[in-house]
Parts: sequence; structure tokens; C-alpha cells
Amino acid sequence: MPFSSVTKGVNGVGVGIGVGFGVAIGVGAGVAVGVGLDIVSWPNAVVPMISNVAASNAALAVKLEIIFLKSCFSLIELSSSAYLSPIDPVLGNAYWFATTCGDRIHRNPSWRDANDSVTTAKLSKTTFRTSIKILNVTMSANMPKHVGIAFVTGRKHFQNVLRSYVNNWLEHGLIDDKSVRLHLFVVYDVSYSNTEPSDYKNIPAELREMVESINFYGREALDDERRTLIHEGVIDDAEGDLLFGEGYAKKRNAALYFASKNGMDRLLFIDDDEYPIAVLRNKANNLIWMGQSILGPHLKFGENADITHGHHCGYISPIPRLEFNRTLTENDFRDFIDATSNDIVTWAKVKETIIGNNGVTYADGEIIDRQITSEVLETTGMKFISGANLCFNLKRLHSLPVFYNPPGARGEDAFMSTTLTDHKVVKVPCYTFHDAFLEYKNILNGVLPVELSGVDAHSPAVRQRFIRAAIGWIRYKPLLTLITQPEKYDSIIEEMTRKLDSAIPKLCRYFDTPQFEGVQTEMRRYHRNVRRHHRTFEATRTAWAKVTKALL
Repeated sequence: MPFSSVTKGVNGVGVGIGVGFGVAIGVGAGVAVGVGLDIVSWPNAVVPMISNVAASNAALAVKLEIIFLKSCFSLIELSSSAYLSPIDPVLGNAYWFATTCGDRIHRNPSWRDANDSVTTAKLSKTTFRTSIKILNVTMSANMPKHVGIAFVTGRKHFQNVLRSYVNNWLEHGLIDDKSVRLHLFVVYDVSYSNTEPSDYKNIPAELREMVESINFYGREALDDERRTLIHEGVIDDAEGDLLFGEGYAKKRNAALYFASKNGMDRLLFIDDDEYPIAVLRNKANNLIWMGQSILGPHLKFGENADITHGHHCGYISPIPRLEFNRTLTENDFRDFIDATSNDIVTWAKVKETIIGNNGVTYADGEIIDRQITSEVLETTGMKFISGANLCFNLKRLHSLPVFYNPPGARGEDAFMSTTLTDHKVVKVPCYTFHDAFLEYKNILNGVLPVELSGVDAHSPAVRQRFIRAAIGWIRYKPLLTLITQPEKYDSIIEEMTRKLDSAIPKLCRYFDTPQFEGVQTEMRRYHRNVRRHHRTFEATRTAWAKVTKALL
């Protein structure tokens, strides 16, 4: 036995065995631990005692053994939560007791057969759970932490972002840290910007050598996994499409799925337009750039959280700098934002950043300096997160939340936010710089601007980015409203319609394009289909639960 030397070393301790275990049975193993060291050696006396009972009453012996095994399990839970050493005498003897019970069940068929099959199965299950818990505690204390880094991407720009983050991990000591092993999970979409698989897979050798493994998942790999799960009877064909079909949320779910399947302890999502650096303004109104570890704070502050979520600075929302006039007043634009707003884009934030700061959100130096963390509380049925700078503690989660978005929409993080009631979500002190318009890619090459200017609203590329974002927002607004405020749904939709009817014609004139009319069209369409989208959302959660149950 792995703990035989420990067990032998504590055999002589148990003078008060009977009293110690009597407390364990009556009020729980946790109290027994507090009684004193007598608890350390009780398993050595219990096994012979149960054997004596078995000679005259096998059924009673099995019942006693189940009680003692459950006490062992409680001790192991206590030891784990108290961060006791895996070779602690209490843990060692609990393990020895559990395995001894298992051995006797298998080596003594006459004793096993004397009991009904249900009781025997219950005993075997309890023994198994106890042994597995010991194994997990031992491995977690001695094995490195396997950390997955997920990129869901469709841009060639990904290679530069990856290089920056790998060098960031090297700078912050995470590459050389033997207690951490880094694994990349790259879910790519060649149709997003007309790319090839080689644009993602041709990672330079010097970067490959710095991480433990690199895993790529394109359309073919996702289809293969879908077919496998259907063949094994885990999900049906329709559920396979919900989980592994087309769509941004489904690719995020694929990263979660494969990271869990590959035994990751944590999974950090990074977007290819977010960089590991924070921008602040000092008292002289000059820009200060501060490198950010990103992964480090998630590991440090995420041990007792299910999900950790960092901060964002830079151009958080793809809304360009606007100069209001008679064609488009501030109140007109407020109507538009109110109608399309979500947890990330609200009028209060837009007014502060777009109007007050040229579209830039600055990091809070106090959060960084004082390493401030905070638990994310539920508001209107949501614990707000965003899809990147987001880390899952896969070893703590007993069920994985799911990303979802209606067809052609975004908001996959918003819909996950509605499912986090029972999960602990913690905000951690690290910032990523969001380059929403990809105007500052040279930051990755060490070129730090001395000023961040507003993005020109009349640039064709910027205008198209803004229109696409607005349509993406409005497509998920009806369903999010139905989920979070069902009793107010009709009145909210009515108000949204009124504000869009007022604001959209003015936006079309201001930007000199009729394309903003698509926002109204999509609002009506997604409102009309909101019940169907809600059924799909619930079906996705059901299918995801089937898949993740097998993983966890």
C-alpha cells in the first residue's frame, strides 16, 4: 500500500480508539478529528473488530463497514479542504481502511455472497469513491497543474497574438514554473476571414517548445467528435448540431469540451483582439502602459472560485467617436444605445467613454496595485462575464455552464451569465487591452502610443464594423430579455421598437448609409422567433449536460 509506512508508524497511537470512533459515528468524522490523535489509528482496530462481527453476523458487518467507510470519506474531504498533506496519518489510515475493505469484499466470496447484492454494491461504490478521493488529493498535491489556454479565432493576426502571450508567460515565470503545464486549444474558423488551416497551425518551433501541447480543432475535427458522441449514444443528431455546428458560441463550447476531455485543471479564454497590457492615465494626463500577467491572477485567485473574470480596457465596444449635430443629437444616440444595450454596452458607459474619453476605457490603477478581487453577484438573473480574460476552474466545477447565441447573433457570454446562479464567479485584478477595431496591432510589437485617439466614424471599415456589431447586439436582445425579465418582455420590446423607429433614420443620414435599417429588420425578426430561440437555448443546455456529465 502507498501509505503502509505511515500506517505502521502510527499503530501505537490509538489508546482511545473506541471513544474516538464513537464520536465519528455519532456526530461526524470532523468532530472526531478535533478530539485528538486517537483518531489516527482507529482504522487499524476497526478492521479486526468488523472481522469478528462478520463471523457471527455478516449483514451487520457490512452495515458497519459502510458507516466506517463513509467516515473515512468524510475524513478525506476534511483533509482535502484543510490542505493536509496526502501522507498525513489520518488520510493514510483512511486510505488503508478503504482499500482493506475492498480487498476483503473481493477475496471473501462467502462473506460477500451472504449479503444482498444491493448492500454489497453500495459498499463497493463507497469504497471506490473513498479510494478515488484519496487518489485525487494525492495527485493534486504532487502533480503539476495543467492549464489550457483557449483561442477561438478566425484571423491570421492570431499568430502575433499567440507570440505575445507566450512571451508574456515566459516573462512572468509561467513557462519555467514546474508546477504549471500550459496547453493550447485553438478552435479556428477558416470561413471568417478567408484563411487556411496553415495560418493557425504553422506555429514557430521556438513557441511550440515553450508549451506542453498544442491542439487544433477545425471543422473536420468538430464533425469527427460529433459523430463519435452520436455513435456512442451520448447525444442524437439534432443535439450534435446544437453543440458542434456553426456559430461562435459552439466553438467556445468545443474549447471547453476538449479541455475537459484532455484533463485540464483550468481553462483560460483569450480573444485575438485582446492584448496582455493595461493603459492608464497619470495625474499629468499622460498614458501609462503596464504589462499584465493575465494567467497569473486567474491561477492565484481562482482556487476557490468556479469562474474567474478579468477586467478590460482600451476600445471595449466597437462604437466609433461621434460628433453630435442636428442630424444626430446626443439624445438620438442614447435612444439607439438604450434599445440595443447589454451588460457591456450601456448608455452610462458609452457616455463616459465615447463622449468623455474618445471611446477609450482606462484601467484602474488601484485595482492593479492593491490586487483587488470581488465576487460577481447576480443582477437581473445574471452574473455578468465576458467571453475572454475568462477562466474556468475545471476541477472545481461539477457541471459546466454552456455558451449560447441565437443564429447569427453574438452574446454567447451574456447567455452563459444567465446560468451561473449556483456558480461562484470572482473578478480578478488583471486587464487586457481590447483593440476592437484592430487599429493598434503594433502594440504587440512593442509600439506603445503616446495618445489614444477616437476612431473615425466615417471610415468605411469602422462603419461596417459598427453596423455588424449593432445587428449582432439586437439579434440577441429579445431572447436575453425573455430569459431575464419575462414579466416585462412585451413592454421592453415595445419601448425598444419605439426608440429604434426614432433613432435609425437619423443614424442612416448621419453615416450616409441605409444599412442601419437592418437593425430594425433584425429586431422584428428575432422578436418574432424568440420562443423558438428559447426552446433551442434550453435544448442546448440539455444536450450540453449530457456531454459534460460523461466528462466530469
